[in-house]
Amino acid sequence: MKRIYNFLLVVTMVCAANAQVKGDFDGDNKVTIQDITELINIYLNQSGENAGYQAIDLGLSVKWANMNVGATAPEEAGNYYAWAWPHVLEFYSVYTCPWLDDWGRQNRTRAYFHKYCTSETYGTVDDKTQIELQDDAAYVNMDTTWRMPTLVEAQELLDNCTWECVIQNEMAGFLVTGPNGNSIFLPAAGVITSIMSATEVSNKGTQGCYWTSTLNNTASSQANAFYFWSTSWNTTHEISSNFFRDNGMTIRGVQRNDITIEEKPVEGDIDGDGSITVEDIVMLIDIYLNEETGGSSYQAVDLGLSVKWANMNVGATAPEEYGDFYAWGYPVVPEGYSPPYCPWLGPGAKIDSQHYKYDAWQKYCTKSNMGVVDGKTVVEPQDDAAYVNMGTTWRTPSLEEAQELIDNCTWEKTTLNEVNGFQVTGPNGNSIFLPTGGCFLSFNNGTCRSDYQKGVIGYYWLNSITESVSMGNTFYFYESYGNITKKIGSMMRDCGLIIRAVKQ
Repeated sequence: MKRIYNFLLVVTMVCAANAQVKGDFDGDNKVTIQDITELINIYLNQSGENAGYQAIDLGLSVKWANMNVGATAPEEAGNYYAWAWPHVLEFYSVYTCPWLDDWGRQNRTRAYFHKYCTSETYGTVDDKTQIELQDDAAYVNMDTTWRMPTLVEAQELLDNCTWECVIQNEMAGFLVTGPNGNSIFLPAAGVITSIMSATEVSNKGTQGCYWTSTLNNTASSQANAFYFWSTSWNTTHEISSNFFRDNGMTIRGVQRNDITIEEKPVEGDIDGDGSITVEDIVMLIDIYLNEETGGSSYQAVDLGLSVKWANMNVGATAPEEYGDFYAWGYPVVPEGYSPPYCPWLGPGAKIDSQHYKYDAWQKYCTKSNMGVVDGKTVVEPQDDAAYVNMGTTWRTPSLEEAQELIDNCTWEKTTLNEVNGFQVTGPNGNSIFLPTGGCFLSFNNGTCRSDYQKGVIGYYWLNSITESVSMGNTFYFYESYGNITKKIGSMMRDCGLIIRAVKQ
């Protein structure tokens, strides 16, 4: 421990001299032992909002969480989720059912699912019967070492544990004790059913309904859950496959046992030697401060402007490559570029005369008639494709920074390794190459045109939305009849555009 302390003291002195003070947690403009301690605690998952989740070994095939997703204590209900949707909805009914096409929502028929469907009777068949991690509320809202239980794991909990109806801190529920004597408490949190009020919890205190990650094997409109019921005349706990996917229900996570040490933030053993050493701490701090230890080929080019620009696009391996195409405000390449796949556009978006209405935004919304207002107009780091995929010192450029690039640099149409683009030269003589990758152009009837203006126009996302909410700011450029046009513009947030990152 003394050896680590001495090392951290040296790191403190070095980092304190860094003008960026990126590890400054307590806001004193320098990196101290307390800052580094907090950093390590966050990495080891020993602090922060998820610190209360604990894995309880009941003597079963998986360890179960001590409390529900979204709860802060075992007796709390936590959040209610529709099946295969990791975000809390404003209300729960067929009108907001995730992965159900709008035709099905508006006509109240659960027969038009476009994900998690095994029969044409219920929609477009993809034969997915298990929730993918990106749609798993436990994985998304707890941390990546957790997931929702499968049908088999829920059945194991029912068959191999003793269930006792108890009251814990004034909440009714069941104390579930495993073969090894350890136990968890499952509160009778009730359920939000679409046949009842779409916002009210029914049977709280008498019934508990918990989603599994497994789809009904015959009716794709339903999914499996384990539930329990206790009244003065009846006590039961069993599996049901007949809960509609739009019901709002609670979730109890289980710890993943299918991941490696590298994926487990609780381990801290970066070099894989089975223990946390000084070398691990060195690598941890290097990764956090983004000191380029990972061998990345991204380089920051100083053009003589307020920020440095990357030498190539996010997801590219060379300056002439287009890289990945992203929807605005989300760091993962979507399955498609149209409203059904649009990040942060909730399942309540409606079709009007066979066209989507972009009026159900769940994040980055400033108008009440456009969705849930949060007042956010600039992409947050966790949603920034540059920050997530390149490193924590990179980000998507702002409108002002793009305008500076347009106004203060010389632009020349050229090719690099047979790829069309523009050579952009800054006031100091340094330059970057921006390929004209076109875009995936979304239409509001749910279709998409791929490779739109490929090789002709360069469309690049910026980090802010427009006043209209449904559009993100862009900068774009092209040459027509010998004249070069370079402007700030905007496009619908579900379009697929490339990104050129900046850093201070």
